[in-house]
Amino acid sequence: MDSRTEWTAADQDLAPVLWDALTDNGRDVLTVLMRSPGRPFSGEQLAAALNRSGSHWAAGVFAGIESKCAALDRNYLWHFAYPAPGSRCVYWVEDEIAALFAALLHPAGR
Repeated sequence: MDSRTEWTAADQDLAPVLWDALTDNGRDVLTVLMRSPGRPFSGEQLAAALNRSGSHWAAGVFAGIESKCAALDRNYLWHFAYPAPGSRCVYWVEDEIAALFAALLHPAGR
């Protein structure tokens, strides 16, 4: 069992530390998710929204974000699920997390 702490609204001081540590790809992916909290996105949808190619690209980006979260003793920011047997993974963030990072998101159109 993972002993890292979940992200909450109380992490106002830690959110910018994570954001600054992320790659541009990491910030881009989280910006897409956080602009639509609760909406599940597949890796392909995220890649297409950001003019990148393939779900494997997104999986690599999530791995990088997760390592930055771990360095701050926090679990990852998103949820993921496989909606049906044999389906591809989807990712989303909750409203509380989207609100925590709202001021840090990339400007619209990026």
